[in-house]
Amino acid sequence: MSSTLIFRLILLAVSLVMIPVEASVEDAWPKFIQPMIPKINARLPKAQTASPNVSSSLTNKPVVIIIIDDIGDNYRLGKRATDLPVAVNLAFLPRTPFAAKLANRGFKNGHDIMLHLPMESTTRKDLLRDEALTQDLTTQELEQKFLQNLAEIPHVQGFNNHMGSLLTAMPDQMNWLMTVAAEQDLYFVDSRTTAKSVALQQATSKGIAALGRDVFLDPVGDQVSVENQLTRGLQIAQRKGMVIMIGHPYQNTMEVLERLLPNYRDQFQFLTVSDYLGQQKLLAQNSSTTGNKHQ
Repeated sequence: MSSTLIFRLILLAVSLVMIPVEASVEDAWPKFIQPMIPKINARLPKAQTASPNVSSSLTNKPVVIIIIDDIGDNYRLGKRATDLPVAVNLAFLPRTPFAAKLANRGFKNGHDIMLHLPMESTTRKDLLRDEALTQDLTTQELEQKFLQNLAEIPHVQGFNNHMGSLLTAMPDQMNWLMTVAAEQDLYFVDSRTTAKSVALQQATSKGIAALGRDVFLDPVGDQVSVENQLTRGLQIAQRKGMVIMIGHPYQNTMEVLERLLPNYRDQFQFLTVSDYLGQQKLLAQNSSTTGNKHQ
């Protein structure tokens, strides 16, 4: 066996067993969890029904959904996120100076726009700002704050949680939140900052199309770690058919994604959440039509 082949096998083994340090992003979620595919009768956001990318994306390629969180404070890095070479989902923090401008740019570039909704966590409560949803809010206060945050970001099609390891584990609060989200025709992606989260279950119980994060791209910020996490996510997509990865507008993360994502266009479908949900709905309709013909 050649030394080159041995070296490649070692690299592959390292990428397969590498366990990321996700403690910095609150509690780690169990690895390699199959994303929850939305029910066919789930309420789908209005924004995704008109996308021209839905029918054209019906291929057998594994689906890769990338979400870039925490956009809005840094214009230069946020702009790089809006200019990524594949379809992504841009999650904006409310009440940040560049959120509206970057959301408009990202929407024009064909990306999904999401609200990155701040929620109370079990740690680092010092990071909470006035716009965060906390456990002490009444139903009316929670609804009002959620709607105020939504109004901060143009073109919002869905939302995910910023922090939230405490609040996403509270059934009552998640029930209240998802009731309002359903009325707004939003989809939801659980960032899964805690294994105790009930947000996904509460969302689907309200008929909301909901998914869950599989991989954090940059819990460790160096480029080698980001590359390894990207490789890990792509391996999950190959094995299970789809993956959801969450990253941040960090210098190293942007450089890795800008450099590597174009190399994978032929092997994977890079979809927005809206296009993925529309694809699933179309596949279900096609399957139902085929089934009816054989009855």
